[in-house]
Amino acid sequence: MKRSLSIIISVALGLTLAPVGATATPSASPATGSVALASDSSQQERATVEVDSKKKKCTYMCVQSTLPTVEEETYFVNGNRHLISINTTNFTRRNLDTKKVTDRADYPGGIALTGSAISRDESTLIIAGTNDAVDFGNLHFLTVDTETFDMTELTRDSTTTHPLTSEVLYEIAVSPDNAGFYLVQRHEGASYLCRFGADGQEIGCSASFAGSVIPSPIFFDETGAIAYVVANRVLYTFDTTDLSFDEVSIGDYEISPNGVMAADGNMYFYDNVGFDFGGDTSVYQVTPRGNVTVVAEIPGSVMIRDIATSSIEWGLLYLLGKPINSSGQSENYNRVYSIDMFLDPASAVRSFKIKPSRGYLPERLGLDTYGRYLLAFSYGGPTSVIPVEQTGSVRVITTSAYVTTPSAGWQIDWDYVNLAPGAKLKKYQVWYKAPNTTKWRKSGQINAGGEHTTVFTAGVSRGLVKVLPIGIRVNSYNFVELVGECTIPRVGAPQPIC
Repeated sequence: MKRSLSIIISVALGLTLAPVGATATPSASPATGSVALASDSSQQERATVEVDSKKKKCTYMCVQSTLPTVEEETYFVNGNRHLISINTTNFTRRNLDTKKVTDRADYPGGIALTGSAISRDESTLIIAGTNDAVDFGNLHFLTVDTETFDMTELTRDSTTTHPLTSEVLYEIAVSPDNAGFYLVQRHEGASYLCRFGADGQEIGCSASFAGSVIPSPIFFDETGAIAYVVANRVLYTFDTTDLSFDEVSIGDYEISPNGVMAADGNMYFYDNVGFDFGGDTSVYQVTPRGNVTVVAEIPGSVMIRDIATSSIEWGLLYLLGKPINSSGQSENYNRVYSIDMFLDPASAVRSFKIKPSRGYLPERLGLDTYGRYLLAFSYGGPTSVIPVEQTGSVRVITTSAYVTTPSAGWQIDWDYVNLAPGAKLKKYQVWYKAPNTTKWRKSGQINAGGEHTTVFTAGVSRGLVKVLPIGIRVNSYNFVELVGECTIPRVGAPQPIC
């Protein structure tokens, strides 16, 4: 989880260093009582980023390279150090420093995936699936610690209010406090929001709502006290304590249930056009009070497949869609649409074309925490890697926090993800500039493949620190000012920052 600290300034940089090798992080050892992991050592899985040699240099809104197939979902975790790819019967973790798959875990006992979700702090993954050879249609639940990769199967609750079967599961979400999970279930023509504890036992269910229509994902407010579900032109607001709810009409809008919640706390959806094509596609903002605003129009007839936005940096939405020609036929390509919320809706939409790769077109989107790389993927085909910044997405974000243990100093964290083809990363260098000086000095280095954090004790308050990856071209980075404890300054000395 990222620590909340001031980023002083972003500095453009074009730094070229000699390519270096990379080392893979060893597979994590499963904890006692957890499901054993299968260490992935196959040459195919451990291959570096796949690159189409025919593609031209790509630095912004185009397919830069490809990764292996992702069947269901992707999650960037651990400060963007790893990419977890969710598949039907297993999932893998790729180290984004070394670009190698370091772990693979098969779901136990023949479980096949039904749905997955990740916690707000990205530390806990919940997986729902069925084991049809054992108990056809019944749901089983697994939790995964994304740091250690330990996977645990929860004891199935046999006394739930509604049957725990795959046919009634519509949505799943991890509790904001990681103390369990929520399900939207449809049973006998009605929908219910049900809460489960970390042990997999049901805590309670709401009264019925929304009939049998398909609901949106489950969203939460910043405190986790309120859950939101949009369905049938209504915003349902749930008290997570007792699952009571209020409902607010959002007007006569044909909104698709597929939506996202952005860092601004609002939800974003698009037209549910089905197969009735004609006219532009509207993109809607739905506030927690149920107010609806059209924030953009995607020109032409488009069958939208997915929507994505950064969970930290607000202002950009991405949609994936298949254009429809004047004859009502689908084009043989998809488009990725970028919507800048700071611009006028008439000029906010940009797009580029994704052609089929090995006969497959992408259907889903994934985005890293700070919104630098967009992944477009589909069952059976390669995953397209798309930089969505004009800097080419190779950006380092450094933060710092004053600490008193294990020794006085600063905890330096950095966020970095590089999916561009080319050299791998071997190490990071920490650079320091003392107050009232102009020269940066190298102050240490950390091997790649591990955590993106270190305790820095070689500086003083008001000094500056930056972290740079070695072996690749860095397009931008920031530095942070070291903040110290508040003390009474000496006469004539500057007031310390605290």
